[in-house]
Amino acid sequence: MVPGKLPSARELNKVPAGVSEKRMKTFELDYFVGEHKVSGAFFDDVGGVRALRFTLDGKNYEAVENADDGYRSSLEEIRETKISPEFKFKAVKVVGTQETGKNEILRFLNLKTGKVILEIGTSDTDDYYPGFVGEFHPHNL
Repeated sequence: MVPGKLPSARELNKVPAGVSEKRMKTFELDYFVGEHKVSGAFFDDVGGVRALRFTLDGKNYEAVENADDGYRSSLEEIRETKISPEFKFKAVKVVGTQETGKNEILRFLNLKTGKVILEIGTSDTDDYYPGFVGEFHPHNL
């Protein structure tokens, strides 16, 4: 990036060469409710905010934080991306469940063990200090 110049979408999103800068499709939490296979996850920095990248049913997604003012944060969006997470593993069957109300959180549970593998969303939505949730629990694979 050049000082004093606004960064391009490629610089903000760390888009690799050869990948289109075109805006990717975005998804609501309820889109992911139901059975899937997860095969990758990794935390990254996207334009100065936290993001959880994950692979679900062979497609790559990133859950991006809205940092707000540094005290409050929330899930900005979940979007499809061409960038795959760095940590890949054998596909695990999961079921996506959604908590609504005070917490708007999507959880992917291992179908064999019932343990949480991924959590994405916003906690304490009705509080003065909501928080971004982007958790990966590899020990539950």
